[in-house]
Amino acid sequence: MSFLDTYSGTVPVKIDKKYVVNIKKFLSNSDYRAAQESLVKEQAVDSTGIKATVDTAAYTRTLVKKSIVSWNFDAEDGTILPINDATLDDLPQVVFNKVYAAIEVQNEERSPAEQANFTP
Repeated sequence: MSFLDTYSGTVPVKIDKKYVVNIKKFLSNSDYRAAQESLVKEQAVDSTGIKATVDTAAYTRTLVKKSIVSWNFDAEDGTILPINDATLDDLPQVVFNKVYAAIEVQNEERSPAEQANFTP
């Protein structure tokens, strides 16, 4: 097993009795970079300094989108919904927050004691 293999895989996030979202076990640096790039929408420099418009919702949505590997969310005709911005925007906030919270927990830095017992 290679170093990067140690950090691969998925974790299920159970939404209810029927629905599950599988998220990456760990986000990569490029996943976070994509989220950070979506955070700043506009930048301008004038005599007072740099002014920027920040979109925290875009940052969070990008992290969630980059984290989701698969889900079984279905449409009325039974087809699986695509994992894209439009579908994420349509999710009930409570579901979106549950997935985001799982991503945050999954990607927290571990304490030395936790790291000593870490087995991915």
